[in-house]
Amino acid sequence: MSVKRQDKSARHRTRGERDASASSRGSAAIGPEVLAALRRRLRDTVAQFADTARQLEREIADLEQAAPRPGTEADRLADVFTCELRSLLGDDLPDDEVVRRAARQTFAEQAWRRRLGELVDVAGVVDLLGVSRQHVNTLINQHRLIALPVNGRRRLPVWQFAGSDGAQRTCLAAAHRELVHTGGLSPWAAAAWLQADHPELDARDPLGFLRAGGGCERVLAVAGRDAARAAQ
Repeated sequence: MSVKRQDKSARHRTRGERDASASSRGSAAIGPEVLAALRRRLRDTVAQFADTARQLEREIADLEQAAPRPGTEADRLADVFTCELRSLLGDDLPDDEVVRRAARQTFAEQAWRRRLGELVDVAGVVDLLGVSRQHVNTLINQHRLIALPVNGRRRLPVWQFAGSDGAQRTCLAAAHRELVHTGGLSPWAAAAWLQADHPELDARDPLGFLRAGGGCERVLAVAGRDAARAAQ
């Protein structure tokens, strides 16, 4: 039994010595130069990440600086409007309702122009229709074309010429006149009515209804009813 235990002990010592020898050889393979190189690579990698992070922070700051801020343009326009009021009235400022009315009148034309699209002068209509300037003025004066007042001049919405013939344009102009003279609508509001889909015109706008084969009498009847309601 003693001999067997001595053999086992010898075998354990031999295996432990082999493991220790292998560990010693692995440690010896990673010398100071290798460790120093690894440390340098680690420092370079960390520095690279730090540079990238700083660059991203600068780009984010630039984007934030360039991004539009909500309300900035509206605030600027409000300041311009306020300064203009002060230049006209001094410290004796009007009440709120007068300011609201002035703002509506000031910006109404711009809002309508956005709604109605491109407007052209008489020369533009001459180019569109290929007729004389005198003929265009005659059509306007006879209320056979829709013309809107812009700073004392007459401007014509381009959409009334979109695929329409002379009879259809005359029909639209007649409906426009009915809405203005009977209904009391502004020329701009009446022009917007002509661009809106209407349930009594098969859910089409008046020009679309005419182009689809609808009759002018129906357009004028609908315009007359709406004008009467507007006048009440």
